[in-house]
Amino acid sequence: MTDKLPRTRQLYFFLMPEETSKVIGFIHGADCRIYLPRSRSDSPALCQCEPLSDLSQLYFCPQVLSGGIQMNKASEDVYFIDPTVSPVIEFQCSVLRDSELSRGRIYFRGGYAGRYGWVDYPGILYEVFRGVLSYLKKHILTREKQYEGYISNGCEAYLSGGGRLAQF
Repeated sequence: MTDKLPRTRQLYFFLMPEETSKVIGFIHGADCRIYLPRSRSDSPALCQCEPLSDLSQLYFCPQVLSGGIQMNKASEDVYFIDPTVSPVIEFQCSVLRDSELSRGRIYFRGGYAGRYGWVDYPGILYEVFRGVLSYLKKHILTREKQYEGYISNGCEAYLSGGGRLAQF
């Protein structure tokens, strides 16, 4: 475990859909729950992760922290995860549209500014984040960057075949 959590950490990347599926599989294997950003009730909706083409943003956390997720009500039957006060890691998927691949991101918050000062999340959240980063760096990403995002192995082939990247 770590003694001091960073306040925030993030990594930008370009992943092909099949590589995103591998990362999601790794997250599931790390005893984490994966959630959709919105729900029809005041509890978070578990992500079935299929079809992957419909996904753009997910949140995940170790199963032991899933009870600490805070939901906000947007309208009658629409609630959303409040990532500013919930112990979750944000995962924005790279999305492939019209021969253009968007940049994705994994984002960690170490806590939040509470009424009486900074409130740290449990260290296990950062350990999970580091585990996913390590998996990405060892098995999927190359050292090459474009638009401040690391390029995956599959993305290199996509680019050499005439594909384009977008950073939105």
